[in-house]
Amino acid sequence: MELENKLENNINNELEKEQRNFFDTTFGKIINKALDFRVKGNVTRYNRESGYRNKRCFNRKWNKRWFAYSNRMCC
Repeated sequence: MELENKLENNINNELEKEQRNFFDTTFGKIINKALDFRVKGNVTRYNRESGYRNKRCFNRKWNKRWFAYSNRMCC
């Protein structure tokens, strides 16, 4: 019984991780792109490819509630 619970917990954790990663990658990218356009107007290809947002925001945390990144140290 104990082992079963452990296994179930592990599976659930893995699933949650997968889902989080999915949101992080797909929606995060889309939302970031939208944010970039709002902030900079037109984002140049160079900026998008170099992931300049990652370099600018050291404290980027995925915020599930708003489905967006909360940038506490964004300049």
